[in-house]
Amino acid sequence: MSGWNDISVKGIGEILLTLKKNGIITAGTHEGMAAKIPANKEVAVGTADTPLAGKIKAINGDEITVQIAGIMELPYTGTAPTVGTYAKLECGAGGAVQVDVTNGKEFLVLDVDATNSKVTIWK
Repeated sequence: MSGWNDISVKGIGEILLTLKKNGIITAGTHEGMAAKIPANKEVAVGTADTPLAGKIKAINGDEITVQIAGIMELPYTGTAPTVGTYAKLECGAGGAVQVDVTNGKEFLVLDVDATNSKVTIWK
């Protein structure tokens, strides 16, 4: 029987959007971090207590590609979301996501890597 690490879910249901950079987003540093939409057609690295828009996928100067749907792996901070549930998540500190049962948006939690503070979710 194969384990979760033998199963690839990358790219399933992926929808990408290219937006203008808002704030500091650096190639080689911010890929894979949570993204927020702070202004019209702009994206920024997620900050604590802001709505989660998706994941920063690619950085090309002032153009940022954001994954807004599909299966994505993101860093998390605070309490780990529960696998197999629709956890309410929002942006946390440092481009991570965090659980917020009051203001968060629901995402299906597929995997939690507590060692590396990573969560795989589906939106």
